[in-house]
Amino acid sequence: MHIFRKEALEAAVIDPQKRVDEEGQYIRYRGDYPNLERILTQARADNMEIRRYVENIVAEDGGVIPLKYVITEVPPGHVQPFHSHTNVDEINLISAGEVYFIESETLTEQDVGSIREQGTLLRSGDAVVSSSDKRHTVANLSGAYALLIGTISAKESAAEFKPDWRR
Repeated sequence: MHIFRKEALEAAVIDPQKRVDEEGQYIRYRGDYPNLERILTQARADNMEIRRYVENIVAEDGGVIPLKYVITEVPPGHVQPFHSHTNVDEINLISAGEVYFIESETLTEQDVGSIREQGTLLRSGDAVVSSSDKRHTVANLSGAYALLIGTISAKESAAEFKPDWRR
């Protein structure tokens, strides 16, 4: 058994008002960073996006498990940058709140009306599997934070997944 205490995880604060790659737009912290919870509380008050990462999971044989969890707090009114993936599959469970999910080759984050019209509204308990090669985003167009629990896994899949729960 492996336990991941929050102090061992990493967290990021993302400023939605800044451009991708602009200084201060994405700041990543180790889970044991001094006063991290105070920083995250302030980030929520400032409507920042917050992510917690569970990654580099090591199997008992020492190999790395090709899976990463990302717990994302999406602030009200925020549209994440459109993106796609080439070598991973992404699944997001909406744990709290609501978001619009959309795949589009032409829309931008500023096309909020079109995202609302053409996107699919997902609420707490819904999940979405992104087509890895399609450009997509999530948009929180509500007045409250939304919480997503995402898994990112290697694109290579087994021929069949067989559950093996036993008593």
